[in-house]
Amino acid sequence: MDGLFPVIHQRASFVSSIPKCGACGLDKGCCSPKMPVTGRGERGILVVAESPGAEEDSSNTQLVGAAGQLLRERMWAVGIDLDRDCWKTNALICRPPDNRTPTELEIEFCRPNLKNTIDALKPRQIMPLGLVAAKSLLGPFWKDDSSFGSMGQWVGWEIPFQEWNAWVTPNYHPSYVLRSRDERDGPVVDVWFNRYLAAHARTAGRPWDVVPNYGSEVQIIMDPDRAASWIRDRMQRPGPFSFDFETNCLKPESDGAEIVCCSICWNGRETIAYPWVGEAMAATGEFIASPVPKVGASDLEDRWSRRIFGHGVRNLVWDTTLGAHLLDNRKGIVSVKFQAFIRCGISDWSAAVKPYLRGDGGNGKNRIRELDLRTLLKYCGIDSRVEYEIAVSQRKEFKNAAF
Repeated sequence: MDGLFPVIHQRASFVSSIPKCGACGLDKGCCSPKMPVTGRGERGILVVAESPGAEEDSSNTQLVGAAGQLLRERMWAVGIDLDRDCWKTNALICRPPDNRTPTELEIEFCRPNLKNTIDALKPRQIMPLGLVAAKSLLGPFWKDDSSFGSMGQWVGWEIPFQEWNAWVTPNYHPSYVLRSRDERDGPVVDVWFNRYLAAHARTAGRPWDVVPNYGSEVQIIMDPDRAASWIRDRMQRPGPFSFDFETNCLKPESDGAEIVCCSICWNGRETIAYPWVGEAMAATGEFIASPVPKVGASDLEDRWSRRIFGHGVRNLVWDTTLGAHLLDNRKGIVSVKFQAFIRCGISDWSAAVKPYLRGDGGNGKNRIRELDLRTLLKYCGIDSRVEYEIAVSQRKEFKNAAF
């Protein structure tokens, strides 16, 4: 059943290489249809703006209007020449009528052009400017039940994106900076725009020497005695450990609440996932009560431990949810999935299991027992593995990398 999980660092099959220019039709109404990439790209930076404006359309060149001049000025101040050091393109390579905002369908139709540009140029850094560019670039890889979110959620991150082994560094579109000048938050937007550009200018090289595949690292152990032996052996070694439960409902206080499986990652080196049966349960209880340092996300595992074992998690040295809150108080960024996306560059690995994990409210049971067990175990193991990586990344920001 491993085939249910994509090889995370390979290109996703749902990103087509064939644009739908005929369906879009914007090329029929502009001066410079299908605007080519410009710039020399000497530093391997691909700048992705929204769409050509009137001046860009008339000159067949990106970012030459007022917004482009502002971007050139601010990039020059941090040591980047937009035309020499960067390649330039747009999420839409044809101008929409009256410079209107591109539609969701237009973004989708033109996305293959951006994909093909990235495949051909192989940039080391991709800088989407504004929400349309960020959606075009990241939308197929960020799968969220609600929405892609606002640009405020995405700006400033330096994402070690596994898909192209490139840094993705979203920032505000310079036209937004110009529009904001007369608004209350205008000075704040301007300051952060400059700060993000300065930080992105310091980004060097590629994120990965070898792009990781966390799913392939997960060892599924079906034998509870063997899983227990592994747990007890690793507890004698230096930590830390991250761990995760998969359960049949959200709240452990609910009637019939039960743990279905567990996973443990030791020191980022080995990860196991195992069913919640037999001696593995007892060994997990010993692990929970032991003094070995542990990493978790929110208080869910602690609540379930109190319900099952009668005590909480001992020596929980890091909570990735609290770490995310302390480092950045923006909304919508604290979940394991989002933190894994922006800190590890890993796409959502829950597609095969998500429909089975939804319950009817906090007390309602989900359909987890209908899942193929090995598929669930793989998912659970990736959870633990990326929680460890998130914790390491967060602690580096706190200048406290050692556990």
